[in-house]
This record gives sequence, structure tokens and C-alpha cells, in this order.
Amino acid sequence: MAAQELLNRQGLVNSASSTGDVPAWMNVEVLLIAEIGQAYIKVNELMQVGRGAVIELGRRVDGPIALKVGNKLVAEGDVKVDREKLSIVVTEKNQ
Repeated sequence: MAAQELLNRQGLVNSASSTGDVPAWMNVEVLLIAEIGQAYIKVNELMQVGRGAVIELGRRVDGPIALKVGNKLVAEGDVKVDREKLSIVVTEKNQ
């Protein structure tokens, strides 16, 4: 059985698509996280963090930003500022 036929039988084809080319699951929203870095910190150090504290994230300023869905890296990109809003220009997509 073809994949499209199986999707049709399961009701997983987007009803907005007249051709049935786009499965409904393609319209599911996911949380995309732009990760600028990571740091391991002991709980007692975390409890002492306050205003003005500096936590090193272990990455270069000019390095790529990781774009993740859950814990899965989906792409990398560079930070862009446009009219006081941050965005990411994708430079590499992971499969």
C-alpha cells in the first residue's frame, strides 16, 4: 500500500490540502530552541547565583547557534538583529 493511501485511510491528510499532498502531522507545532551555550554548575553554586553573576557558557562569541527541537539538533545558524528583534539565519541544516 502506498504511503499516501495509508495516510488517507488513517485520516492523516491535511483537509486544507485539496491534493492531499500534505499530511496533517506536518501542521503540528513544535518548540524550536535557540541554544547559545551550556554550562555545568553545582547546585550549591546555582543557589548562590544572583543579579550580576557571570556564568560562562563555553562557546565562542562568533560561533554558530544551535537550533534544537527537544534535545535533537535540527540546524545551526548565526544571530541577526533586525529592528531590535533577535533572529537566527540558518547556515546548516541537520538531517
